[in-house]
Order: sequence, then C-alpha cells, then structure tokens
Amino acid sequence: MRRSMLGAVVMTAVSLVGASAGADEQTYKVAAGAGKVTVSTVGNWHVNKEYPWKLKCADATLAKDKFTLAETTATVVGGKGECELKGGVCSGDKCQNFAEKVKL
Repeated sequence: MRRSMLGAVVMTAVSLVGASAGADEQTYKVAAGAGKVTVSTVGNWHVNKEYPWKLKCADATLAKDKFTLAETTATVVGGKGECELKGGVCSGDKCQNFAEKVKL
C-alpha cells in the first residue's frame, strides 16, 4: 500500500512538471546586439512595469530606472559582453518572470 501511494505521488509530480513544461507558450522575444537589448511581448502579453527589470553584465548592472518600459516593449542600452537579463511579462492575471542570457 505504501509503495503504491509513493508511486502515485511520483507519477503525479512527473505529470505536473510535464504539463507545465508542455503548456508553455511564447510570451516574449529578445533581440540583443550593439549594446542594446529589446524585449517584445507576443500576443496578449504586456511588459510588467512593476517587475524589477535588470541587465547584469561583467562591467555593469543596469537597474529598472535605465530601462524604457512601454506596453509591449522593454529596452535598455548599455553593457557589453555576456549578460543576464531579468524581466517579466503579464497577460490578464498571469505573469511570467524570466532570466535570459544575452550577448552584447
């Protein structure tokens, strides 16, 4: 009995992970190069202006106040090399935060 309950729990966990991974839809696109990063939302998604946007590069960290946040785009200029972009997008009551590696 105990073994079958454990098996059921494991199978449920695996199913949930697979379901959430399979249910992902494209919510944004990132374009980076020449010292500029632009995030564009897809479909009904919009930029989460409340999220603490950040671009962290080896030579600098650019915080939210350096970003230009519009309804469907977020843009930041600065930084170079391998960077990590953190941001967020929302649609209705669903929000998705992300971290993306970009090269400038």
